[in-house]
Amino acid sequence: MDAHAQASGLASSADLHEVHGNIETWCCYRQCGKPAWVVPPEFRFEVDPETMLANVGLPKIPVTTPGWKTNHPTCPSCGGPARPAILMFMDDGSYQFPSAYRRWAVWKGAAISYLKANPGTRSMVILEIGCGTRVPTIRFMTEDILHLTGPNSCTLVRVNPDPVECGFSETTEGGLSLRDKALPALSRIDKELTEIDVSTASQKLAQVKVH
Repeated sequence: MDAHAQASGLASSADLHEVHGNIETWCCYRQCGKPAWVVPPEFRFEVDPETMLANVGLPKIPVTTPGWKTNHPTCPSCGGPARPAILMFMDDGSYQFPSAYRRWAVWKGAAISYLKANPGTRSMVILEIGCGTRVPTIRFMTEDILHLTGPNSCTLVRVNPDPVECGFSETTEGGLSLRDKALPALSRIDKELTEIDVSTASQKLAQVKVH
């Protein structure tokens, strides 16, 4: 939801399926049909420090982009109120992005079909980081793939510092719990993978020398 992946350059929106949307992308509250649009990078809300509300008026940093000239953004197409294109509580799901979901569905279907056609290859690893039980959407999605493919084809690595939220149900096979924060966990994984790569390369080199 925070658009950090895009801001860091690690991925573009075309590479991601943001299940709950993206705070940097807005849409028409009336759902007039205009596609979602990106917030101007220079825009800043004027926020009342006592109430923490963005009251009616001018923004902290005015911009000339249509729909962003006041402190309450509007749809540049119909002029109605705009809102973040994220899935909020009590929403009906209409603020998600159909194109992103279709890409995800196609990829998921292709991956599951391949793993079922090649059982026992363990060719997929799902890395789930910081997904708790309070809003378990991502946990459901990753466990669904694990159950559909089977423990011999897929491994789900669950990273979470909480001892309870890091775990799996008793019926889940193929799950690996890594109780840690994100950065230390990724550093540990990277170190292990690097050592594996070096070891594999050394073994291949030794085989070449023997022959």
